[in-house]
Amino acid sequence: MKAKIYIFLFLFLIKLYEMQCFAAPLPVLVVYSLGGKNDHSFNESLSRGIEKARKNLPLEITEKEPIHALHMAQAFENIEAFPLVISLGFENIENFEKCARLYPQKSFVFMDYNVDISNVLSTTFKEEEGAFLAGYMAGKMTKTNKIGFIGGVNQPPVQRFLTGYEHGVKEANGQNEVFHTFIGNSPVAWLSSRKAKILARRYYSSDVDIIFGVAGESNSGIFEAAQESQKYAIGVDVNQNKIAPGSIITSVEKKLDNVIYKILEDYSNAKFKPGHVILGIKENAIDLSIDENTRRIVSKEIIESVENIKNKMAINK
Repeated sequence: MKAKIYIFLFLFLIKLYEMQCFAAPLPVLVVYSLGGKNDHSFNESLSRGIEKARKNLPLEITEKEPIHALHMAQAFENIEAFPLVISLGFENIENFEKCARLYPQKSFVFMDYNVDISNVLSTTFKEEEGAFLAGYMAGKMTKTNKIGFIGGVNQPPVQRFLTGYEHGVKEANGQNEVFHTFIGNSPVAWLSSRKAKILARRYYSSDVDIIFGVAGESNSGIFEAAQESQKYAIGVDVNQNKIAPGSIITSVEKKLDNVIYKILEDYSNAKFKPGHVILGIKENAIDLSIDENTRRIVSKEIIESVENIKNKMAINK
């Protein structure tokens, strides 16, 4: 009798294993913003989490990378086969919301903007936390008390970066001044490295000695200007320090990779919940890149002060 029970359990476990191994993977569509997933910025951070999910979760992920604003709507066509659709970028919001309303039975995720639709999980970030740390570091390092900020487009996340940065700069030294500008008012601004370089050169030639770039792929122009002027810049979204070693003091990271992996893990385990979540340093969604490139430029005392502030934010928020 015991032998029959053991055989039954053995066959049951084999069947269960086969079901887990051969179950059809869940289709997922990812639509990136302009610049593609190798933009060394916002898209790249999301892409890292997508690649991790592709390797570790039972998902069949399809990625679309529109190369022009005119192609954004096309990226959302023929989505009937995807029960989950993920996107990011202001230029995608209109098409995303249209699809979310058209397919209420599907699940949708939008990164970095609050989409108030019942079948959408949207995430926004406390950019001001990381920007405050970067501003404090810049405010302690400046020799001229003139510090710059160049944003891609004047929109809410960029405004949060600017506000936090200004507060951090002033916290470091009340005599500091922050000068800010934006590259443009359309999605093309994120891909305008030449214009970003021109703006950065103007700042550097006016005694600004550190510029925080929140401009997507256009940041490359700011970094080139920093190198040529032998001054400093701050990166954004991912660790951009190594792009221009010796010129980039730090980067404010948005950990989209961590966030999207957790969302996809929940989705694959039938734990997906629509709604709006706000994430910051405490949730490991915002961070400041302090690596060997930073340590070559920034003093140990300044780094320790910044890390102490960061630790207090993680505890108190």
